[in-house]
Amino acid sequence: GFAESYGIGANDLANAFGTSVSAKALKYWQAVLVAAVFEFLGAVLLGANNTDTMKSGVADPKAFESRPEILMYGMLCVMIAAAFWDIFSCTLELQVSTTHTTAGALMGMALASYGSDAVIWSASSSTFPGASALFMGWGTSPILAMFFSGTLFFLVRTFVMRSKDPFTRALWVMPLAVWLTVFVIVFTVIQTGNKNKTWDTVANGTAVWISVVVAVGISVSSALVFIPFMKRTIAVKDAEQYLQVFSACTMSFAHGANDVANAMGPFAAVYYIWQNSEVPGSKVPVPTWILAFGGVGIVIGLATYGWHIMGLYGAKSVMISNSRGFCIELATAMTVIFAARWGIPISTSHTCVFAAVAVGCFEGWRGVNWFMVLQTICAMFITL
Repeated sequence: GFAESYGIGANDLANAFGTSVSAKALKYWQAVLVAAVFEFLGAVLLGANNTDTMKSGVADPKAFESRPEILMYGMLCVMIAAAFWDIFSCTLELQVSTTHTTAGALMGMALASYGSDAVIWSASSSTFPGASALFMGWGTSPILAMFFSGTLFFLVRTFVMRSKDPFTRALWVMPLAVWLTVFVIVFTVIQTGNKNKTWDTVANGTAVWISVVVAVGISVSSALVFIPFMKRTIAVKDAEQYLQVFSACTMSFAHGANDVANAMGPFAAVYYIWQNSEVPGSKVPVPTWILAFGGVGIVIGLATYGWHIMGLYGAKSVMISNSRGFCIELATAMTVIFAARWGIPISTSHTCVFAAVAVGCFEGWRGVNWFMVLQTICAMFITL
């Protein structure tokens, strides 16, 4: 489990932070510190939803009820295979999806154990309707990310960068961006976060009201603290840099919510079977220490081996500036957080890549390294 989470940090999380490092909004060590805080929070607060999906939403637990030990050893094989491929592809500087890696390994394990009947292809559920939702998410998440990032960059470029006073406009944009992002995060946490603790059900209307109040408070506080400080700077790019740091924090939170499941889902299943000698169900709580353990492994992977993937942005993919990086990260984070709300693990890497493609296209077709895009698509199918 730790080896797989290490590979996720070295490949997937490094891919997510590549925009911030390439645009020089964050130094490498600063990216590690941001990840250490927000990756951990995302994993603990929202990671349980996707961990349930990876634990019992792809391979049908009912097929293994008579032989739970087969599922336990099968999950061990899933973790070994996923860890090897994540780390090996990182050495090759190949951007792969750890979601594809784990989901593909789970389906392969189930098929090898009991055939196609052991895979949940589709099911009636309000959260995760089987493996078909994975394929649907892999197709729709890049499209949504491209739409969000393209729209955001168009608005930023038109109303901020090309305005008569771009610096003042950038100062106005920051509280709005903070409000929008905090609202989405708080609303999602209220509804689905921290599944292992109990509280009274909060109605959607109440959740919206709480989220609005919290978001307004944080955005106003950030404006009072940072705007006077940023007014002492002399360039609009400095304001954009602070915006991108904020979006990087959001991106890290979203990544922890989505990708900790790739390593800790199979690990949680192994731990439960070892402890109870029975197959876990979808409603079995995931211990908080398992989510935290996965978050720690991901951060260590980024800190010690993530430099292989970090450089792919900017130098080899698309031109990254602070404004472009902000739009890419915020669009990716929104897409991933909404997917985590419904328990659908999507590829953070590929979502981020296609968000960058949409922004790069504003510079014309030559603004995108299409060979790398094709390489990423091919890696998606090879990984699965």
